[in-house]
Amino acid sequence: MFWDDMESDLEYINVSAVNRAGQTPIHAAVQQGNPRAVTILLGRGAAVDAVDRNGLTPLHYTILCSNPRAVRALEVLLEHGANVNAMDCAGCTPLHYAASTGNRMAAEMLLGRNANVNDANKSGMTPLHLALWRGNRGISRLLIERGADVHAVTKDRSTTLHFAVMGNDIEAVKLLLGRGVYMGAANRGGQTAEEIAAENGNVEIEDYLYKARINAGPAGDFQPELSLEEVIAAKKRRETASDSPGGSKGGNFPILFSGRTNNGNDESDDYDESDAPGIGQEDDIIRGISDIRI
Repeated sequence: MFWDDMESDLEYINVSAVNRAGQTPIHAAVQQGNPRAVTILLGRGAAVDAVDRNGLTPLHYTILCSNPRAVRALEVLLEHGANVNAMDCAGCTPLHYAASTGNRMAAEMLLGRNANVNDANKSGMTPLHLALWRGNRGISRLLIERGADVHAVTKDRSTTLHFAVMGNDIEAVKLLLGRGVYMGAANRGGQTAEEIAAENGNVEIEDYLYKARINAGPAGDFQPELSLEEVIAAKKRRETASDSPGGSKGGNFPILFSGRTNNGNDESDDYDESDAPGIGQEDDIIRGISDIRI
């Protein structure tokens, strides 16, 4: 379907037509990155916030479209009042998608239209959690600058620090610790960020978190770094204490959360990227809109 030189055909399209996936002509136009077709369809009364069967609006689709012209389609939708905080069936907003896919331009445009930076999906994940998990450092910093809550916790009790570790981003880890994120928090699986780093084999992050923990105050607050000699001495004192009667190997801070219902690498069943268009389903967005004459 190529609409660039076929605007006249759009006059005959049923703008409310829906295929088996719940997609309308405007979803198809957006997926093709065709801002002119989007404008014409909206002018003929197409619903700017029409949802497919997964609850995705055309605005969600623009984030996933790889066509460079999708940026202009995004602008058109915003100019026509698209809901920047619309949630799909998993509770994800367009900003969640921008954070997850690393689409900084879209993120900036959405935030410029007052997208809620701290909206949580059904798993309790905010856009910041997703940006950190995907290792999208630039967007993580952007979200924090725009007021993202660095202390937000998911339903699995995972913190932003857990996600930064899963994203293998030591700079994000340092940023979060510098912002006061508690390093001793355990998720529902009982794992701290340091333990996840160890499990994932990320020695650099594991060592950094270990050093930060050794240097933490009684409440687990991050302090200016100790010298290597001081860290070694502290480690020896800790090992000696853990071997003594009543000693503990748990470090010098309490665990904020407890409970062991899963393995701790948290993503609830509510968040399933396989349902998202643009991930193996691009062709489905175009197929099946039988009322569109071209």
